Amino acid sequence: MKTIRFQQSTGSELLDQLQRYFGGNINKNKLIFDNNKVNGEVTFYKVFDGMELLTFDINHNSDIEFIIESIENQDDKQMIIRFEYSSSLISDIVEKKNIETNGMYIHSANIPFVLKSKPSDSTKWLSIRLTKSYVEKYLEETEKILSQTFSTEKTWVIYDIIPVEIQLLLHSIFTIPDSVSIPLRKGVIFGKSIEALGVLFDRVLSREVPNENDGIGLHSDDYKVMISIKDYLLENLHKQISLEEICEKFYVSNSKLRRDFKKVFGTGVKQFVINTKLEQAKYTLIN
Repeated sequence: MKTIRFQQSTGSELLDQLQRYFGGNINKNKLIFDNNKVNGEVTFYKVFDGMELLTFDINHNSDIEFIIESIENQDDKQMIIRFEYSSSLISDIVEKKNIETNGMYIHSANIPFVLKSKPSDSTKWLSIRLTKSYVEKYLEETEKILSQTFSTEKTWVIYDIIPVEIQLLLHSIFTIPDSVSIPLRKGVIFGKSIEALGVLFDRVLSREVPNENDGIGLHSDDYKVMISIKDYLLENLHKQISLEEICEKFYVSNSKLRRDFKKVFGTGVKQFVINTKLEQAKYTLIN
């Protein structure tokens, strides 16, 4: 498996890094490549000062390990928000394990992580980058929670299942016909992306705000355990799994399970399972 290292960076710098490793041509804000490693496109948009969008539509043709390194010496710290329209990549932040449930998450650009691809994997996701100054100036309602993403002391990630509302917004973004003009294309992408942010932030704000002394960050090992528990629940949605079974399987206490799971997913274990089933049912009805 080939290993490639990237650094978290601005959208335009990311296009340059991708071109360096995979070739292809950059036309204004879009990189298009088609070779024995990958084919597809990555498009970058600067919406406002402090806010960037990237859309990824990539098919992978080889085994590659992507090591994404944190940004060093940032003048203005960044948070990254990712919405998965479809993705079969395996990540050490959110591990898919062939689960047909897409996710959305917020994390700091200070967090390094690893992605692994294999032939026939595909990636379609929307990535939104916000700077700390943008959050403080324009997102006052969410600043109390989101500001913690810029902490370097703990792993800070909020993860949630993609709700139907956002899945439909992503569908509008990734199915724009090629015949659509550039101004209209940008209007659709900008509008749907900001609407998706609104839905996500509404869900974040509905969560119980943690004690300021506790914060919502976790040690990276604890976070990985919670993600493993989430994967286990999604793989066994058809079963009735008790908290005691989870504690025994993952070697955590009942109190720690309740506390840490709610920090990451914003709800208890049982409610998480119920919410996931409801979202899957709604999506099935729509399709």
